[in-house]
Amino acid sequence: MAEEIELPDSAKKQLLVGDALSTFGGWLDMIAILTIAAYSFHVTPYQMAIVSVFNLLPGIVLSKLIGKFTEAHSPLLIAQASLILRASATILILFSGNLIVFCTVIACRSVFASFTLPAINKLAEHNVPNTDKNAYLSMLSLVNGLCKILAPIIGGLLSEIWSTSLPLICSCILTLLSLIFFNHRLSIHPQLSIPSASSLQTEGKNISGGKLFFCAWQCTSRSYS
Repeated sequence: MAEEIELPDSAKKQLLVGDALSTFGGWLDMIAILTIAAYSFHVTPYQMAIVSVFNLLPGIVLSKLIGKFTEAHSPLLIAQASLILRASATILILFSGNLIVFCTVIACRSVFASFTLPAINKLAEHNVPNTDKNAYLSMLSLVNGLCKILAPIIGGLLSEIWSTSLPLICSCILTLLSLIFFNHRLSIHPQLSIPSASSLQTEGKNISGGKLFFCAWQCTSRSYS
């Protein structure tokens, strides 16, 4: 069987830092977006709820399609493209002239941002060895959770002390900084290992014989290639 290929420790840290910057930047301006809606467009409470829906719901609704798309394409390219598009949409928020344009931009931004985390998870799953995978994915989850808690708080303070545009600018800068960490060192190298017995179950359902045969055939083909 071919030797497993895995990320060096430095690349694992690189992926972790890129994930932290990306997630922190994505949540830093959440309060600022609502503040802009309130003070620039003078929205009603009902309209504020609509703004919140446009800010969060598109990525959630399309999450299954986004996951399938990420599985079928290069996660590194998807991460890079989503970060560039998200940074561009963040800048466009500052130039939105009316509420309709504003909601359209933040909805597009929500979709762009939703591609990043599945791509990062796929990079980790395919490059981190099985012995370290659970711990590494747990670390990614912890980092994401902390960023989602701390970033809106810090963004809200920046909006209150300076201006509502500052969190958006900082978000764009952090997003572009995270892009530096998603480079060719994180190119995907699937592990050439036969699935373990515990991995042959997904959410309590056994994998069908056809899928099991395909996995075994794929591993065998790679071993002799």
